[in-house]
Amino acid sequence: MVARMSDAPNYARTFTALWPTLRVDADQAAPTDTIRPSLSTANEQETMEVLLPTPSPHSAVRGFGTTLGEGGMGLVRLAEQSSMQRQVAVKSLRAGTVRPSVARRLVQEAWVTGYLEHPNIVPVYDIAEDESGHPVILMKRIEGRTWEHLLRHDDDVREAFAVTDVHDWHLRIFLTVCNAVHFAHEHGVLHRDIKPENIMIGRFGEVYLLDWGIAVGLDDRHEGRLPVASRERRLAGTPRFMAPEMAIGDGGQLGPWTDVYLLGSTLFNVLTGEPPHQGPDLERLLYGIIEFKPTAQLGIPPALLPVLQQAMAADPEDRLGSVEAFAHEVQLYLDRRASVDLAYDAAVLLDELGATHNPQDFRALHARITFALQRALRSWDGNTEARNAMARAHELAVDHAVQHDNLELAQSALAEIDDPVRLAAVRELEARVAKEAEELVALRRAWDPKVGVRARMLLLGIISTLWVVMPILGMMRGAPTWTSLFNSSATLLVFMFGLGFWLRESLFKSEFNRQTGAALLSIPIAQLLIDGVGWLHGVTPVVAFSFRQSLWFVVALMYTLLVTRGLWPATVVIGVMALVGAADPPNAYACSLVSNVAMAINGIVIWGPSLRRRADAT
Repeated sequence: MVARMSDAPNYARTFTALWPTLRVDADQAAPTDTIRPSLSTANEQETMEVLLPTPSPHSAVRGFGTTLGEGGMGLVRLAEQSSMQRQVAVKSLRAGTVRPSVARRLVQEAWVTGYLEHPNIVPVYDIAEDESGHPVILMKRIEGRTWEHLLRHDDDVREAFAVTDVHDWHLRIFLTVCNAVHFAHEHGVLHRDIKPENIMIGRFGEVYLLDWGIAVGLDDRHEGRLPVASRERRLAGTPRFMAPEMAIGDGGQLGPWTDVYLLGSTLFNVLTGEPPHQGPDLERLLYGIIEFKPTAQLGIPPALLPVLQQAMAADPEDRLGSVEAFAHEVQLYLDRRASVDLAYDAAVLLDELGATHNPQDFRALHARITFALQRALRSWDGNTEARNAMARAHELAVDHAVQHDNLELAQSALAEIDDPVRLAAVRELEARVAKEAEELVALRRAWDPKVGVRARMLLLGIISTLWVVMPILGMMRGAPTWTSLFNSSATLLVFMFGLGFWLRESLFKSEFNRQTGAALLSIPIAQLLIDGVGWLHGVTPVVAFSFRQSLWFVVALMYTLLVTRGLWPATVVIGVMALVGAADPPNAYACSLVSNVAMAINGIVIWGPSLRRRADAT
């Protein structure tokens, strides 16, 4: 059973006790370099015989050329494989490092790399010996750059691989590396040195996990070829990426979870641009590893932070269970990234939505936000941030709609949320809008010219007939007298009262009819007033009668302007006749007759067709 390491004091005591025994050359092992286990000399020949039972001929490679890379003990050069006549990368021992233990490590690396046949692990073509009898490894030549370099040069990534989304590209490289590590675990091998520097990206996007030089076996199946993790007590790995169990050289703690931590360190480097562990020197860096925990630093997406924290948990038992589980979480992030980005962009706009008061601008912005959130939820139905933002957008819509009496928006937004307080506000708005609608209907009915139109037309017809008849009777009696003037106005007033009482049910149905009736009733009253003023001032009855034409013109003009513009021809005739009557008072009856006939004809032309249609309809 794996001992828990979450207790920092225990880690500190263990580290302090073990540090002097770890046999690390502090001058030689920088935090950025891989610490390789101290070399033992026991059973060197037996190990070599197992790893290299039949040496290849000395002529396996020829024509060594460009140096492709070099490390602490090895040198990688370009050469030609004699048997295949192809360019290969040849890894050999550096001058000054040639001794059996180093040679064994080189052959171990060759064996494990060749054993793990995987698209993301460099193929090993052969293990041979050079002319001095030292082992060399023939590997596939990779034309490319390290991931470490590409992480520092986004422009190179865009140019070399036609990439637009560099963040997405790096995460997909990470998933490919996870695939290779998971494969190794399935075949009983623990890498122990995963970092961007040990990952090569080929010219065409090929991904290779390199440097298996400190790999160990996860169980006994490779005993004799690889050290077994449970029995490994030598400090090994790259300090700035190390898991806590690696820093104290406790092989009993090593397992697949160790590579999970290393992948977490690599992902941290991908997201932030720096390795996770920092320190002024190697001892203090290793001492502080147990305290490290990823936080919301610049470059770590909020959706990835919990995954990264679980992958880099100090205690192995608290980490993600496997590389496969880690890769699954990152793949979910990639799949959901578009949804997360849409939700984030929409959430940013919510503050602007809350500050928008113009109804048209609010509707446009609300539609934009909800459309983006709908797309986010279609992409990932479990996006709680998108759901929360959608609920907030609907809450703001209800508040805005209630404030601006927009019942349609309030009802549609309320249907998407469960909020008793806003429900009460919308119900109040509904009641207010319903009351206003009733008032509007009543107002429209009160001023609808079609209401009581028959009674009104009958009244106007009778009065028009009287206005035509009365001037004719006046012309027959001769010049007007004060008695005839007062009698005609009084008779008209009484007659109109009688008609109004007879047609009261129809005439009083609408405000329009009441106002029309009042206007008509004002004519005989005004005539009596004009006649009285004329009588008091001593004007002749003929002149007083001519003044009535001006009164009729004013009444006709107001009705034309306020009720129906169709009466303008009769209004013009009445105005002209008023001028003629004033200029020639003896002919005032004739002018009155012309005015009244013009008004009757104009009324028939305007209202006759509508009355006929209403009669046909009934």
